[in-house]
Amino acid sequence: MKLYLLPMVIFLSACGQHQKKVESAANSTLQTYYDMNIGLEDSEANPQDYSKVFAADQRPKNVILLIGDGMGINQIMVTRQRFYGVDGKLFMESMPFSALINTHAALNDNITDSAAGATAMATGKKTRNGMLGVTADTLPTENLIEKCKRVAMSTGLITYGKLSGATPGAFASHVASRDMKGDISYQMLQTNFDFLFGDSEDFWGTTSDGKAVNRAFAESLGFHILENKNQLNESTDDKILALLSPLVMEDESIESGKVVINPLAPTLSDVTKKAMNHLTKNPKGFFLMVEEDWIDSWGHDNRPDFVTWHVRHLDEAVQAALNFALSNNETLVIVTADHETGGLTNIEVGDTTGVLRLNYSTDEHTGQPVPLFAFGPGANRFMGILDNTDIFRIISDLLALPDSE
Repeated sequence: MKLYLLPMVIFLSACGQHQKKVESAANSTLQTYYDMNIGLEDSEANPQDYSKVFAADQRPKNVILLIGDGMGINQIMVTRQRFYGVDGKLFMESMPFSALINTHAALNDNITDSAAGATAMATGKKTRNGMLGVTADTLPTENLIEKCKRVAMSTGLITYGKLSGATPGAFASHVASRDMKGDISYQMLQTNFDFLFGDSEDFWGTTSDGKAVNRAFAESLGFHILENKNQLNESTDDKILALLSPLVMEDESIESGKVVINPLAPTLSDVTKKAMNHLTKNPKGFFLMVEEDWIDSWGHDNRPDFVTWHVRHLDEAVQAALNFALSNNETLVIVTADHETGGLTNIEVGDTTGVLRLNYSTDEHTGQPVPLFAFGPGANRFMGILDNTDIFRIISDLLALPDSE
């Protein structure tokens, strides 16, 4: 999908913005900018207080890692100002500890993709772009999920994107290419997750050596397959595999100018609540990864109206995680990104009072550091300038996970 902009004003009804291409007489190049009104969507900012600080030596029993794919600092800033105004605050911005995360891939590659970025967080190892769960020389390396399973913790993966996609795949597989969808799905099912949710596109198929990845295989491993939000809400099954497609109605969203979600799909917040309630039954604790993938997808299309909708969609899941953490005092919540997409910036051109004037420098990824926010026991470990591999290292240490095999 690619949005082609003509040299004219195009009005986007979702947020009162417009986008223009203007030709510079000096260099005959085209500049794209987008105007977005500030604080017109909601009347009040986030009123909740998540400033609680835990004892410096307290360790968490549970960890919830929320990832905004392609979510840089400016994507957060624009979302805040669009929905809550310049003095507003997202739930993730209310968390008491924060850091900047460097995201480069292996071999001095400054620009990471989702596969290498997520692998760094999941395994603590840098790898080449396109690879999942392996080192740069293709050696499998143990991930957080596998380490948690070795100490009998419950585990879950949620993505508002393809379940066999790069970010969830990094936490569940060891493959040389993110395009090996059958192998990713096969290994994910064999990892013995307690809760899986995502888009079913490209999930069923065959592995590179011909093994079938189908409903019968999943059910043979004890998974109960659910296909809509009502089934998910009512499920009391031990092992949940919730799949439906599409989650986001892409063509309808473009046509209408606002994000359209499949009416059969739960929101990211609702599925996060379901997963937390499901996983917390284990007295040994749990690890849950939650991804909002469409921040990146719409970022590649330079659609700030859609990007900001999905950042808030993630932020509502953050709110659910924070409320859960407040209720039990033993859950660490981390919010971060794998990389930034689009080179989004806020520029000043004339009188822009009450308006955000936005510019994209690319429709690809950038090497910008991404933000990290943390709340709960161990959150104080996430401060300053960190590498994405430090996320794995700190979580492993806080949960006292065994050394890699």
